[in-house]
Amino acid sequence: MSSYCIDDYVNLPAPDTIWVWDGILPASGSMLLYADPKVGKSKLALSLSEAIADESIDSYLGQSIKQHGKVLYIQLDTPRNLWKNNYIRYIKSAQARKNIYIIDKELPDIPIPFDLRTKECQKWVRDEVDRVEPAVVWIDTIRRMHRGDENDPTIMAVLFDIFQEVTAPAAMGLIAHKKKQQAGEVGDGTARGSTALTGAVDALVNMTKKALKIQARSDVAEEIGIWQQEDGTWAINDRESEIIDFISAAQAKTGKPGELDKLIAEEFKVTPRTARRWRVDFGETK
Repeated sequence: MSSYCIDDYVNLPAPDTIWVWDGILPASGSMLLYADPKVGKSKLALSLSEAIADESIDSYLGQSIKQHGKVLYIQLDTPRNLWKNNYIRYIKSAQARKNIYIIDKELPDIPIPFDLRTKECQKWVRDEVDRVEPAVVWIDTIRRMHRGDENDPTIMAVLFDIFQEVTAPAAMGLIAHKKKQQAGEVGDGTARGSTALTGAVDALVNMTKKALKIQARSDVAEEIGIWQQEDGTWAINDRESEIIDFISAAQAKTGKPGELDKLIAEEFKVTPRTARRWRVDFGETK
């Protein structure tokens, strides 16, 4: 039988769990997380990975974790020393530190040059996925996984099929930089590369320093406000009115931007960069 009527179709076998990250990342599905360079994509992906890898953590940024399990994180973008000292330290959970597996470009057996379009690289990644058996595989970044033209729709469509083939049945998180906007363009920008990739994934997550802007196959909120905490990790921002009131009161006491930033950072336990942004966004111009 090649097709089913609806009454038969709804009774076909399927996984009980629909989502890994509720409403955004489907089980065995895919999401594309993209942002400008240095916004914090990898740190957000690692924090989400921690929640997935530790069964005692039930949500991340206000969205439930519906499926827990191991995570395989493939990052070929950042030197190991920087990754170890500036990223991995954010993972505090003992269980997550045992359940998150890292692939970097300095592994002795990784095929070099790396191009996932080759059979050698496909087999290498597939073997690692089979060994770890992850619930989620992260690819950070897409650009580092191949040497083709990222603007060619045929190449990117084939590459997406390869991503799925080498990571199945895990869910897949893809990370990309945002495309540079040209003069006259409006909006928040799109992910680099052909739209063949953005059209293939189940969810698009456009990350800024203030929010996750989400397009997904669900009724999840279109925007989740976030802030960067003092330790560099991300948290949901549901205190905007409180922030505005605090800044207004603090401005009455000091007109010096540096002092005001320090007060904001201390009160809300955020980074100085976040404090400065809030002062500009929420404060009164003097």
